Amino acid sequence: IIGIIKQTANTVKEFDTALTEMRKVSDESLQSLQNFQNVSFDMAGAIGTNALQLQNSTADFMRLGETLEQAKSSASTASILMNVSEFQSIDEATESLIAMSAAYNDLDKIDIVDKLNIIGNNFSISTDQAATALKDSAAALKTAGNDVNESLALITAGNAITQNASKTGAGLRTISLRMAGTEAAKSELEEIGEDTSDFVVQTKSKIDEQLRQFTGVASNDFKGVSM
Repeated sequence: IIGIIKQTANTVKEFDTALTEMRKVSDESLQSLQNFQNVSFDMAGAIGTNALQLQNSTADFMRLGETLEQAKSSASTASILMNVSEFQSIDEATESLIAMSAAYNDLDKIDIVDKLNIIGNNFSISTDQAATALKDSAAALKTAGNDVNESLALITAGNAITQNASKTGAGLRTISLRMAGTEAAKSELEEIGEDTSDFVVQTKSKIDEQLRQFTGVASNDFKGVSM
């Protein structure tokens, strides 16, 4: 009986903490947030998670400036990502989804999760591994001109060789930053501990011209490949 009382008190405290977090990051009224807490149990049951995880994830997305309605939808998608992957916690799924959706903000979050699930079901990389690699490299790959399909293709092919999603994502990020050839790319490389002593800041047109020269062969009439 004492154990049950302690467990109940701890659960109440966790829900109070979740409510406090949502209040801190939102302009929503207390009543509105309490109403969400009440319906979150049914929402959680429908997507195979629990209400506390859903509320904590909602707070994370609200912290990024999303409205309560947007954050509820985002948190539901993060829960779905956790369920279809091998992520051990909603925090990991939420963190990955935030990074990926920031880079590919032209897509709905559920579309990104669908693509990750397809990759995980059909290739030698799990859904959470693909998500982890994309989280680490999405921003750099997007800047280099790769859409989400091309980025996932690079990750899947690279991981087939390395069998290490984190290293694959980090490698693609580094390659993309070096190809960018900008001051911002140089600074980011230095932040992650990369040697930039041989890094030359160039304009995009100069990099493009070099790439054309390197890739100019008879099969493309020596025109090369453009970035």
